[in-house]
Amino acid sequence: MTPQARLEDFPLRSFDKLRYGDTDRQGHVNNAVFATLLETGRVEMAYPEGRALMDPGCAFVIARLELDFIGEILWPGRVDIGTRVKSIGRSSLRVEQALFQNERLVAWAESVIVQVNEATRKSQAFSDEAIAKLKRLVAPTPVRPEAELAAKAALTYSIRKATLDDRGTLESLIARSARALTLGEYTPRQIETALRSAFGVDTQLIRDGTYLVAEANGSIVGCGGWSRRRTLFGGDGHAHRDSAELDPKRDAAKIRAFFIDPAHVRLGIGRALLERCEAEARSRGFFRFELMAMLSGVDFYRAHGYAPGALVQYELEPGLSIEFLPMSKVV
Repeated sequence: MTPQARLEDFPLRSFDKLRYGDTDRQGHVNNAVFATLLETGRVEMAYPEGRALMDPGCAFVIARLELDFIGEILWPGRVDIGTRVKSIGRSSLRVEQALFQNERLVAWAESVIVQVNEATRKSQAFSDEAIAKLKRLVAPTPVRPEAELAAKAALTYSIRKATLDDRGTLESLIARSARALTLGEYTPRQIETALRSAFGVDTQLIRDGTYLVAEANGSIVGCGGWSRRRTLFGGDGHAHRDSAELDPKRDAAKIRAFFIDPAHVRLGIGRALLERCEAEARSRGFFRFELMAMLSGVDFYRAHGYAPGALVQYELEPGLSIEFLPMSKVV
């Protein structure tokens, strides 16, 4: 078992969306589903971009699977799957895999996969071409601690309040983030339609001074905010808006519109923005927070103490809806 594993340690990364039917009596994702999630990673390894990795006339057969259950998986959300080749033999290979939920390692697996001739049903040695393809998936050389620290130091960022001059940059960031990070949870049509309303920039937050941006090397790489107004989500194009102010004694502050540049995910930017928003809201007397989470963000908010409500359907246009999950937190 390798409890120090990280998703970025694996050359092949994929994910699966969890279904309610995956849960067991205790509300966790059933242990049998772990093996199905691992299979997703192995199949994507065997058929990259739909092309078979094995030699013509051959198939991959799993001969051994060792699986360590490290943590629970909770619905709703997604699971990230890391896959890499540990070693290559004459006709078989050893594969290492890890499952992650919200950057937390929840399972580690090692398997032996054999290349079998589909006609003879016997093992067949890898060709030089197949070996060359498999070598691209071999575990990378571990990054030395000093190199890792240097890389992190180069990715420092600062947080400031957004201005109206940032609007164009924010619209571009939101579109880039939504298209890359929510695909799999939502269809391309849902994403593109939502970008015109549900995912847009809300300039009211900017005018209120409650929308923040994270900058790295002079570029905006993340955004998110909070609101003392009743509107729960949506940009300026969102039809159902209510700018009435909230009463901190009885109302919950709204956590709003978090988007991170795809090239800067898992660097703590989202966490820093959320903590800053919560601190500002608490300074204004709020002790409860609520938000409308995209399905791709559920794991993130759950990890920071937000409890899910019941899924809601929001109509983007006639005949097209999108699912969101209300979440809340008391401090």
